[in-house]
Amino acid sequence: MILENITIINLGAIEHFEYHFEERLNIVKSRYTDEIAHAICLVLGHKYSSLPAYRARRDSVIEAFVCIEGKEFRVEIKNKSSNLCLRAYDKDGDNLTKEYLYLTSHCLEQDLSDVFYGDNDKTLFKLLQYLDEDRYYESKELSRRTDLLSETKAFRAYLRAFIKDFQPELIREGKRYELYLKKDGRYAVRYKGDNDMPVFLSESEQTLFRYLCFLRTAEFWQGFEELRNLHAIKKPLLVKDFFSRLDESIIIENLLQRTMELERQAIILY
Repeated sequence: MILENITIINLGAIEHFEYHFEERLNIVKSRYTDEIAHAICLVLGHKYSSLPAYRARRDSVIEAFVCIEGKEFRVEIKNKSSNLCLRAYDKDGDNLTKEYLYLTSHCLEQDLSDVFYGDNDKTLFKLLQYLDEDRYYESKELSRRTDLLSETKAFRAYLRAFIKDFQPELIREGKRYELYLKKDGRYAVRYKGDNDMPVFLSESEQTLFRYLCFLRTAEFWQGFEELRNLHAIKKPLLVKDFFSRLDESIIIENLLQRTMELERQAIILY
């Protein structure tokens, strides 16, 4: 799934914003990252967005072109009765809204795994929470948030295998701190080669840790979706408030390369 371009009119503080995206990596500089992120999530059919509803104006309009499996959709979102309503059309103007919503429909938990906010810790303990459902969720809550997927044997088996096969990775070049996964499904950091060595992460390193947790959780959902559906739709990864939280010693190129290992379109806002 590729977001080709987007036009945002009268949304929040935005009067007019337009952007044409590359198929792989996009680094977008703007003062309006909240509105842009919210608009992109709406276009991609996300079930969750943190932007307050009051930022939508009566004359708010979002237009985008999205390519899914070689088929192009023109997406239009307008404010109707205080709700932003999505419609999708083909190049001839035929209404394909039902098909588009079906293709972009992922469960809430998977949609959450596709978005990173720098100060948002929602991704940190997801695997742990999936593993110990009774402790972290109300009755049937995880089932609702995963569209019943969490109740399947395939999900539980894949979760256990993902945790068992998890390979640690260094948080940053030149430091021996590595991200690993505890047996209970919790992301953690240790000093490579000496588990008794205390770990003291800088603010930038804590951000890197959270970001790698985000990538690994997205990797989990992508792998499970591919397991159950060979033609799974991979939505773009959306990253916000990340680069601004890193100090100048962090090698950005390495992070971008690590992000692109998921082989998806990536949109980084800052």
